[in-house]
Amino acid sequence: MLQRLDLVVALGVLAHTEHALLHAIEEARHVGDAALAVFESHGDDLGMCRAWCLKASIAWTLGHGRDADEAWRRGAEHAARAGEKRELFEILDWRASAAVVGPTPVEEAIEICLDIRNQVRSSPVAVAETLHPLAALHAMRGEFDAARTLIGEGNAILDELGGIYSAAMSHHEAFVEMLAGRPEVAEDRLRSAFERLEEMGGKELLATTATMLAQAILAQDRPEEASHFCRVSREAAAPEDLWSQVDGKGAYAKIIAGRGGGAEAERLAREAVELAASTDFLTLHGDAFLDLAAVDLSRPVEHFGYRDRISTVQIEGTGIEPTPGSFPASKPGEFVLGYPDDIGVVAALPKPEIAKGAGGDLMRTRESNRKKLAETEKQDAS
Repeated sequence: MLQRLDLVVALGVLAHTEHALLHAIEEARHVGDAALAVFESHGDDLGMCRAWCLKASIAWTLGHGRDADEAWRRGAEHAARAGEKRELFEILDWRASAAVVGPTPVEEAIEICLDIRNQVRSSPVAVAETLHPLAALHAMRGEFDAARTLIGEGNAILDELGGIYSAAMSHHEAFVEMLAGRPEVAEDRLRSAFERLEEMGGKELLATTATMLAQAILAQDRPEEASHFCRVSREAAAPEDLWSQVDGKGAYAKIIAGRGGGAEAERLAREAVELAASTDFLTLHGDAFLDLAAVDLSRPVEHFGYRDRISTVQIEGTGIEPTPGSFPASKPGEFVLGYPDDIGVVAALPKPEIAKGAGGDLMRTRESNRKKLAETEKQDAS
């Protein structure tokens, strides 16, 4: 009786914890470990399957795709032993999706998805759910016609079965169209998914869908509308929802940059890059870097063609910080009037006609020559 009670309690805790996963990572981790120990002690394959799936969900939420895939693989083994096809097919669907965003090379990921499609061939729904990530992988190779064909096949299967709906499938379809340079098509798919999710009240997928929709709208130069969906995502996303956090910060950074808020936009974009770096979701890494690049490109071009302020000497008191890796800000007196500075020397300053021949920026040329001379004298002295 006690053993059976242990199993029932563990199953109940697992079900509750997985539902609240995004808001209780550490608690979920402890519950998963404890439940796995209970199920192992009783040789319960179904219980072990669900415990491994919880551990996979934790790893996935934290952005550890490789660890999540390994946990799902272990869970699939126990599902097969227990004869639980439904559990097995659901796990294999997750593994197919993980192959798209994780560290697995595209060629290998395609083989994984093809193998999964073969394993689930007895279930039309599972086959359809595998075709969408497979389509995304083909799109990553630039094979957009093949990708759309696979998506069409998957959608046709679901239509025949009465229009079974999955918001995650719209994500793969939108991913394909964004790579293909058709953000308007991606927007159409994502907007339909967003409206359905709003009706259903599913906040976790709603947050991710909203950020993807913001990116698709922003790609069509409608920043104010995109800003609305960034706000929706922020309100719906849990702090542990890294995907929504990264894409949301990147999208909003581009919006702010378009309004002239360069410094704040760069801060947000770099935060997104740092968050993405804590994961092994390589597609997320790429998205974050592309958003940072877009923010950088939104800056005005200086007279030498630079966007990083390297052609302009920074002066204390202006409120503009020096570019990382450049010289510290100069004091107004030493820069404009030639007062001695922390180097302790005043270089022979160029005449205006020399500066004109060097490119026309008198101040920049004078400052550069002065500090180069100081470095040379320091080296000679040593």
